[in-house]
Amino acid sequence: MKKLVLFICATTLIATNSKSQNAPNNNGFETWQVKTLTFTPPTPIEIPTSWSTIDSLLNSLYYYYTQMPISQQTVFKSTTVKNSGNSSAKLIMSSMPGFNPLPGFLTNGNTMFDPNHNVLYFIGGTPVSQRINKASAYIKYDPDIADTAVLSVVIINTTTGVDSIIGSGEVHLGTVPTFTKIDVPITYTNSTLPANLIRYVFANSISSIPATSTMYVDDVTYTTTTGITESLMNDIEITAYPNPVKDILVINAFSEDELVFELYTMDGKIIQTRTFSKATQINVADFASGLYLYTVKNKDQAIIKKATINIAH
Repeated sequence: MKKLVLFICATTLIATNSKSQNAPNNNGFETWQVKTLTFTPPTPIEIPTSWSTIDSLLNSLYYYYTQMPISQQTVFKSTTVKNSGNSSAKLIMSSMPGFNPLPGFLTNGNTMFDPNHNVLYFIGGTPVSQRINKASAYIKYDPDIADTAVLSVVIINTTTGVDSIIGSGEVHLGTVPTFTKIDVPITYTNSTLPANLIRYVFANSISSIPATSTMYVDDVTYTTTTGITESLMNDIEITAYPNPVKDILVINAFSEDELVFELYTMDGKIIQTRTFSKATQINVADFASGLYLYTVKNKDQAIIKKATINIAH
């Protein structure tokens, strides 16, 4: 029986250049894309945009070892079980004939495999501009017997040309019956290097035997050391127009969820707050001409949009 050694690189240095994720935003798993396996009769596999799974790799490895095509999937789009929006990511375990069962993996980095050592590992992540205090996600978890799910997070510095892990955190989960915000505190091993990337790895099982553990993931965020919470990759399209604006600023958000609009002066003084859903209008006629900053936050006060607006009378 073949055995694939799974290794989540949470505490080691990956000595290779990484590719950060610059794809469309997708922290709530609202957007999915279809990939087709090339070595089988055309078989579509749907994965969340901007995220990586092991599904294509899993099928390729099975074909590599057996020369037999197979279509297996561990991460699915769930439109019925979700925390907010239209969908979440559902992780289950894969069981292939003659192979040890493999859990579902979901990461905002890139999934890699070393065939010389049968090692699965991850590189890259999402760019960040400052150090992270904690990483969070809404999770619902239904384990098989005494199984455990894992959320692993690493903070990466890339200034030396390689992925250098400077901070990390990990949480093991038992039963989580309803969507619950799970926080992962980050501990740093280097006090000087700046944070450039954050990488999440979700795994629905650590069992070595076939299991039916199911993990749902939604609304991924992080909180900086300055106390600002931001969506990892915002998937809600938000527009503010006209820009420049003379009197009425229109805010449109393609979301049914309740959001909060905040308008600031450039020195950080808040001058307008508005709770809204879908759309709202802000009268700026009484504000002085100049450049302003606005944010849009979700129900957890996580920033999902941050930009400037020019008021010109």
